[in-house]
Amino acid sequence: MVILPFLEIAQSPIHGRGVFATEDIEEGTLIEFSPLIILPSSERGILESSKLYDYYFEWSESQIAVGLGYLSIYNHASPANCYWERLEDKQAMRVISQSFISMGEELTIDYMTGDKALEKLWFDAKKK
Repeated sequence: MVILPFLEIAQSPIHGRGVFATEDIEEGTLIEFSPLIILPSSERGILESSKLYDYYFEWSESQIAVGLGYLSIYNHASPANCYWERLEDKQAMRVISQSFISMGEELTIDYMTGDKALEKLWFDAKKK
């Protein structure tokens, strides 16, 4: 797992906690490489009745995942200042900055990116 040292978790104006930059981050910077805990979709009910409910996501039609590191704490924004890449062979994801991020700014990802089956978000997104 790789998490860069210039990140911190803090209360977010978007929702709950979020990931913030403690120094400027250049576009194209690898922010995080995060292994995943992959579970069968049949275990969704266990997560939905636990504190992990807000942190898991769909991995495939038959699997759900929980990201280690900060992965499950990035909040949604559209447009976002970071994007994620699936690394299926490694059962991992990585987060990369897609614009310059200023010190103190929250790092966000677009939850819809890359998920062609998802037609709309499952929550009401706040506007930036």
